[in-house]
Amino acid sequence: MWVCVLAVTFMVLSFSGMVEDSFAQPVANAGPDQEVVSGATVTLDASASTPAPGGSVSYLWSRISGHSVVLTGTNIQPIFTAPNSPTTLEFELTVIDSSNNLSSSDTVTITVTAPTQNPNPAPTPTPIQNQPPTANAGRDRTFAPGSTVILSGSGTDPDGDTLEYTWEQTSITSGTPTVNIDDLKSARTTFTAPADPTELVFTLTVSDGTDSTTDDITITIAKPVARNIKEMSDTLISAQITAPNEITITYNEELSTFINSYLNFTISEESTPRSIIGIDGSPSKSMMANIDGQNTTVFVTTLTFDGESVPADSTGSMYIQHADHYLAFIQVSDGQN
Repeated sequence: MWVCVLAVTFMVLSFSGMVEDSFAQPVANAGPDQEVVSGATVTLDASASTPAPGGSVSYLWSRISGHSVVLTGTNIQPIFTAPNSPTTLEFELTVIDSSNNLSSSDTVTITVTAPTQNPNPAPTPTPIQNQPPTANAGRDRTFAPGSTVILSGSGTDPDGDTLEYTWEQTSITSGTPTVNIDDLKSARTTFTAPADPTELVFTLTVSDGTDSTTDDITITIAKPVARNIKEMSDTLISAQITAPNEITITYNEELSTFINSYLNFTISEESTPRSIIGIDGSPSKSMMANIDGQNTTVFVTTLTFDGESVPADSTGSMYIQHADHYLAFIQVSDGQN
């Protein structure tokens, strides 16, 4: 009886072995679930799957849920690009044994998350602000009718940009004549003054291509004022050394500004000229004086010169000039005695 049991047991074991070999199936393994960031390259991996012994195996991937993607690459390890927004995708792997008409399936979940924000992002560079240029149309000037008027402007740019210049006649009224500017786009240009006296305004615009600045200039067209230039001998009464280092010049009419460009006083018998260091009477001052026995109103300018005090009886010579008078060389007499 014991022997019979062994035989049965053996047969059962042998039968079990035959059933297992005859119906062995492939085992699908879609790999572990993955978490990736949006835009990343994702690889699906079927390489851990077990084919059936002696079978002919193929791999089939299908998307069960989630955003549509395109699989490329091999069937064992296809790849795709994760969607740009957070989502969850589920794929099913089917391993097919076409020889025995058997198959096995497994699923994998791909979780797509947003990229991690940098807690210390690089600061955004501050855009460079353009600095506007400066404009200078020049000082106001006066020209004679019919003359050539020069407009001479300038500009600077803190950024070193190339500058463009534009001239325009502005402040035009019904009675203002218009003129033709020779070159509107030049910093220095000209035009012909009108024939009649008037006042013209011009605007210079300086541009660096982004910003611009303007400045105005007024050009007055006026006829020249006739000046009566006199000889100093017609006006001069006397020039005397009236105190040590002091010269008093007396005129018969009031004179305007004393021009001191030529003020060096040479004392007789001295080789080095003295310098005039003070002027009192520019314009000349009025006072009463006895001229030829009569009290007469005269006009005086007093000059002070440097150096040692001059003795009595000293004389000298010098050049003098007032506005509206010609330059004159005069003799200075002694007035201390």
